[in-house]
Amino acid sequence: MCISSILKNVVLILCAILLSNFSQAAHIVGGDVTYEFVSFNQNNTQVTFKVIFNMYRDQVSSLTPYDEDAVFAAYQQQADGSWEFYDSFVANPQDIATIEVVDDPCVEENAQVGVESAFYETFFTLDIVDQDYMIAFQRCCRNKTSTNILNDNVGSVFDVIITPEAQRLGNNSPTFLEYPPIFICSNFPIRENISATDTEGDELVYSLCAPLQSGGNMGNGNDPCFFPRPEVNGCLPPFAEVDFRDPFSPTNPIGGRPAVTLSENGILSGIPDILGQYVVGICVEEFRNGVLLSTLRRDFQFNVVPCQRAISANLTADSIGIVEGKVTSFLNACGDNTVNFASSGLGATVENFEWLILNPDGSVFFEGADAELGDIDLSFPDLGDYTGYVAVDDGSQCQDTAFFVVSRKRGTDTDFEVIQDDCFLGPVEFQNMSQPEPGTSIIDLQWDINGEFQSDDESLEFEFSNRGVKSISLISTNNLGCSDTLITEINYDPPHDETGVATIDTTLCFGDSIQFDNQWITVPGQYEDILQFSETGCDSIGRSLVLSVAPEESFTFLDTTICVGESVEYFGVSYDQSGEFRHSTLSVTTGCDSIVHDLVLAVEEFPTVDFSESQTIVPSFEDFALPVNINGDFDNIIWEPAIGLSCIDCPTPTVNSDIDTTYTVQVSTSGGCSTSGSIAINFVFVPEKYYFPNILIQDGISSEDTNLYLQTTDQALRSVDYDLQVIDRWGNLVFDGKGLTINDKNLGWSTRDFLPGVYIYNFTIREFFEIKTEIGSITLIK
Repeated sequence: MCISSILKNVVLILCAILLSNFSQAAHIVGGDVTYEFVSFNQNNTQVTFKVIFNMYRDQVSSLTPYDEDAVFAAYQQQADGSWEFYDSFVANPQDIATIEVVDDPCVEENAQVGVESAFYETFFTLDIVDQDYMIAFQRCCRNKTSTNILNDNVGSVFDVIITPEAQRLGNNSPTFLEYPPIFICSNFPIRENISATDTEGDELVYSLCAPLQSGGNMGNGNDPCFFPRPEVNGCLPPFAEVDFRDPFSPTNPIGGRPAVTLSENGILSGIPDILGQYVVGICVEEFRNGVLLSTLRRDFQFNVVPCQRAISANLTADSIGIVEGKVTSFLNACGDNTVNFASSGLGATVENFEWLILNPDGSVFFEGADAELGDIDLSFPDLGDYTGYVAVDDGSQCQDTAFFVVSRKRGTDTDFEVIQDDCFLGPVEFQNMSQPEPGTSIIDLQWDINGEFQSDDESLEFEFSNRGVKSISLISTNNLGCSDTLITEINYDPPHDETGVATIDTTLCFGDSIQFDNQWITVPGQYEDILQFSETGCDSIGRSLVLSVAPEESFTFLDTTICVGESVEYFGVSYDQSGEFRHSTLSVTTGCDSIVHDLVLAVEEFPTVDFSESQTIVPSFEDFALPVNINGDFDNIIWEPAIGLSCIDCPTPTVNSDIDTTYTVQVSTSGGCSTSGSIAINFVFVPEKYYFPNILIQDGISSEDTNLYLQTTDQALRSVDYDLQVIDRWGNLVFDGKGLTINDKNLGWSTRDFLPGVYIYNFTIREFFEIKTEIGSITLIK
């Protein structure tokens, strides 16, 4: 039957839907390809294998016959990783039979889903090469009702890889021990051995992998790979993987809590939790001495169905996990070393409970077997992990085992204090008093105040909206994940609603007083006039005086400096003279005349800057003291620019330069009063030496040889001119030149038309600063 009578009303609809989906299946639900060594040829250049293909399909597909002359192909991998068609063979189905469902007498399951199998056998002779061979069978279509893959009429590929080493050794591939389980019970732990065996004793490594797809039931134009029976010489590896629906994947094909996984030694374990049909790929890698020989892929459909166990060990736990392939319950023993084990056998009458618990060092901590041991308390004295199991049986052949781990950890002791007013309504204070065990720390607090307020604060205040019994809980958690809970009830029922306080809040001016409770008060503070409720004994403050006294006198000061001619506005009055000026004002806070404002004002005179002249001419590259006179007090002085100055922050610097510059001096006082002045300096070059010849050649080639003129450096052109008189030996004035330009040969005395002989010259040289005279004789020769 589909389910037990206990759950019949709950899952009848689920079972009907599941059976309906199964009846609409396409047909292929799985298969695998293996090979056996037959022989080598005479010179060991070829090897022959017998290839066996096991096909599994829905039993309801029996109206569709198995393929006759089914085509199997061999493909050879190339050096670049691509594949080429090598050869093909045909085979016919053999031993068509229904796979018997192994009946578990302790489980009631959906037994109306059937799977049948057939196998094909053929022989391949392969050249022994240094590349892999793939033996593959391609066929459409997969079962349409798959839960975990996107199946729009796609087919399957069943393959095995034969490596070069397997070819040379004449290897036999692994073969699976038995059929995979057709049914997996939903929400029950599974532990299925789906491993293979190997005749040579090679190492086998198992993993979940992606099933492959090829073919289709409608075709795709002229593409030979989308027909129900793809053309093997045109449809080459690598074959596409099936598309999984989210959140499923090749390595998580069934899901579950915890997820269904496959160990490296071929144990399928976990707890599936969603009904359906799941396509699963199981890969087996065969190694000998660390060298890969072959890769075998089994493609199978697992049916997760609703089940009802006749008996099931059930253990209350903090969490569930997988340890060494077994579903394991985890219990925390925090602080208190006593743990209550509450076990029961679900679905049947338990005849016996068998317990075994081991110490952290592996020795036996507790063992016992009895029908009365379903609920036991055990004390664990030492910190560490205690492992064990409890097995239940119904007195016949049905039993179940629950494995568990008890982690004995340091805990925390939750405590808190409640502080409330026993007389009047108002906030209640809750103070955390929790203490961690040595070596641990509290990392989290969770308050719940009567379901009205939650908080993770260390301490808090809360005001209830009404009287009554209130439930207060606090959970403290330490850094090891251990928690402790304290729940306390308090009676919140103060006799009085409010204190009836009348408060006087006032401030006295200094020297004043106020009368309160029949006394004159001058000292600041809080004063109370106490009353008492006679029926409850609660004190009520009838009146409260909060008294402040203004200070005796406070001052505010403004100390400032202005320049002559400026003024400052202070409390509506303009001041332009030095002095101290005082104003009194009312305090904004107290209203008392207690604030005195004081203005201390200083008026500064401007210093004066006096240049004897605004512009002057100075010899280039000679020290020249700037003609300035500064009078009055000053705090700072600065000259700009700094070109040629001996200093820029002294009153009378000297200048030495040849660049015409206007120098400005800025003089300021400590109060910010400042004045300035400037002078323009023009620098001129005065030659140290002049040049003129004492012999001239009248028939010289150029005027430099025949003319008499004053010569010096080019820099002097703008600052020197001269007069020249020449007298012959008879006293006659033969040349008189006025205002001649220095170094200009064309303006001097030209001697070409004069007789040779001795002549007297007189140079009158006018410089910017003085006049010089040079008298001498010059001889003309031809």
